[in-house]
Amino acid sequence: MRENIVIVGGGPVGVTLALALAQADVKATLLEARARGAFYPDGRALALSYGTKMILERLGVWAQVAPKVTPINTIHISQKGSFGRTVLKAQEHALPSLGYVVSYG
Repeated sequence: MRENIVIVGGGPVGVTLALALAQADVKATLLEARARGAFYPDGRALALSYGTKMILERLGVWAQVAPKVTPINTIHISQKGSFGRTVLKAQEHALPSLGYVVSYG
């Protein structure tokens, strides 16, 4: 049986999936509306989880992303008007950070 994989969208998720499939020797086609190499700055930012960082390390691209990130070391979780009801700290979970913010686009 022949399988065809088409990834629609060359944003962060689409490109990461295409890379992971290529490294697994799985043929896929990536479709993107924008021209190859085109850059349209729009000030977007992504919050990446620590698990996403580990995936990007396994794919061999974290070293390129790392200089552009800001670590998330503490997260305050609250509900409508009460600040800091729950606080998560990377240090308490023996992690270098809980995640990272990176600008793209």
